Amino acid sequence: MAAKRTISLRVGIPHIDETAKAAVALTPGHHLAYDTNGDLVKHATSGGYGARMVAMERDEMGDDIDDNYAVGDTVKVGLFRQGDKVLMLMPSGQSFKRGDILMSDGAGRVTARTSTNIGLWMADETIAATADTRVKVVVI
Repeated sequence: MAAKRTISLRVGIPHIDETAKAAVALTPGHHLAYDTNGDLVKHATSGGYGARMVAMERDEMGDDIDDNYAVGDTVKVGLFRQGDKVLMLMPSGQSFKRGDILMSDGAGRVTARTSTNIGLWMADETIAATADTRVKVVVI
């Protein structure tokens, strides 16, 4: 039996919220924020603070982590806490070592933290990306 592909790497940990719609196309693993209308967008403040909200897969509808949300879709959002493990998206050209502190890249993905920015995540694996890739992270 193949391993289940899921954004939350610990069963039952995140609080799930399904009360907002996508204002833009979203992919499971995107770091999320609310826009001025209360709809969901990719977290857009590079290095800025944000809630640990991540787009989840709609497994109850037979969707996988590679099935995107279209504009207007109700989004299944995981609200994560410190210590939770999650699959997040990282951009092409990035490489992380396990233990590296990560921040928002301003496009819903994680990137290496710079000294003046806020770290929200920690890499839980050593990885290099040649395209947008999912990386295991721990909420800090």
